Amino acid sequence: MLAVDVDPTEDAGEIQAYREQQGYPWDMAPGNQEMLIGYGVTTTAKKLGVDRNGIITFTEGYGVKKAEEWEGVFQGLAEQ
Repeated sequence: MLAVDVDPTEDAGEIQAYREQQGYPWDMAPGNQEMLIGYGVTTTAKKLGVDRNGIITFTEGYGVKKAEEWEGVFQGLAEQ
């Protein structure tokens, strides 16, 4: 899993510090305007699952999922 930051004012060091502070085990990286436009990201609540071929296979806007539901989403992505 890779979480992509959508705030253009935050650099990679700030993103890494936030990841460590929150104890997130996954990688995080800065995004850019081209990436946001390409994937149609218009809100910070946008969630995309991109398979190993770069194909979007999961998309969701606002909403909350239980841990088991996220496990199912990630398992499905890993199997593609």
